[in-house]
Amino acid sequence: MILIEVSIKKGEHIVDGVFALDTGCSTTVVNPDFLERCKYSKKDYIEKATFTTGSQKEKGDLLKLQTIKAIGFMRRNFEVISFELPKGFQFDGLLGTDFIRNKDLLISYRKGILTLK
Repeated sequence: MILIEVSIKKGEHIVDGVFALDTGCSTTVVNPDFLERCKYSKKDYIEKATFTTGSQKEKGDLLKLQTIKAIGFMRRNFEVISFELPKGFQFDGLLGTDFIRNKDLLISYRKGILTLK
């Protein structure tokens, strides 16, 4: 599993967290508890949405983040899905393929380096 440092901003409030890079997940998913720490609430939810994991389809609540930054890239007005991850997961969300789309993801296990170009 590859863990990524992520920063989410709303207004002047910035919260850092850890997401798992999940190339089998179609959409970036964020734990509702972490979204609350970022000052997002249910009033920010746009609609119900479905996303695909490596093994199945799940449903959550769609919302737009003002800013999300990871792997040296920043996205504004980025749509994510609020979804309760299993209790045993020790991270705040799943960084999905929507974040890395149209980029080249390079992983060097030997050097321990991950780059996104």
